[in-house]
Amino acid sequence: MSRPNSSRTKAFFRAFRHIVMGLILIFFGIIVAYYQHFGTIELSNITSYALAGIMVLYGLFRIWRGTKEFRGDETDDFIT
Repeated sequence: MSRPNSSRTKAFFRAFRHIVMGLILIFFGIIVAYYQHFGTIELSNITSYALAGIMVLYGLFRIWRGTKEFRGDETDDFIT
C-alpha cells in the first residue's frame, strides 16, 4: 500500500533521524573508548570499553532501524 505524501515525508525524516543519531552514538562511543577521562571524571578501562561498546552497538541498531524504515519495510509497533 502506498502511504500519503505527508506520511512518507514523516517516515523519511524519522529514518534520517535514526541514521544521524546512530552515527552520533558511534562517534561518542569511539571518543569514550579513546579518552577515558572527562574533566574530573576518570573511567577505568573496563568501564570505558563497556560503555563504548554499548554506545556503538546501539548506534548500529539505530542505523539499521533507519535504513529499514527508509526502504519502507514494516516495523513492529513496540519498537517504534
